[in-house]
Amino acid sequence: MFSEKNIVANFSDIGALFVLNDGKNAQEGYFKGAVPEELRISWSLAKSFLSALIGIVGADGDIASVDDPVTKYAITLIGSAYQGATIRNDLIWPAALLLTRITCRTAPTSTK
Repeated sequence: MFSEKNIVANFSDIGALFVLNDGKNAQEGYFKGAVPEELRISWSLAKSFLSALIGIVGADGDIASVDDPVTKYAITLIGSAYQGATIRNDLIWPAALLLTRITCRTAPTSTK
């Protein structure tokens, strides 16, 4: 599907790439010294993913408003940098940059 040579030649900033097919990991690759165990900051990827999820749960009525405090739905964030931030704040890039360090990590390969 993809080769390290092609990725490095055409996408110089990619450290890891995952291909999903029907919700299953079809292929993954690590580049520029990245390894599966390493936590990586995912920047806009996390924000885009989070925005899609917020849209889904909002449409389902599971959240009342993007102006609700983040801590209303994620009580483990009470007392953290998220205290007082709204969901809307976290969906806006400058606020997300200041408030969060979301990381991506591969899912375990075993279900044991």
